[in-house]
Amino acid sequence: MRWWLAGTLLVAALTACSSSPPSAEPCAPPADLREQGDLAERVGGYAGDGYRVRWAASSAVGLVALVEGDVDRARTELEARGVALVEEWDEKVAAFAQVERVLEAAGCR
Repeated sequence: MRWWLAGTLLVAALTACSSSPPSAEPCAPPADLREQGDLAERVGGYAGDGYRVRWAASSAVGLVALVEGDVDRARTELEARGVALVEEWDEKVAAFAQVERVLEAAGCR
């Protein structure tokens, strides 16, 4: 699990230093990467009532969680725990590509 966290934090750091900064709205300023890493450790693989986190990744706007199951319930519960964006897991698309897609849809790319 540590190698996954290190890779996620590296991607987040590179994303935060991107030459094209994310738009001001609706994205919040970058969160602390250490806090995101701690949150990713707690959220990654989490199984809630009716959903399961399949992937959690740090980004310039905060933690992104990809879930299978009840996405609305996951969004309510996980955002209350500090997750920035919660979207549905798509097993046909690579996890990092899904995170990029979520960030683009939120206007953060």
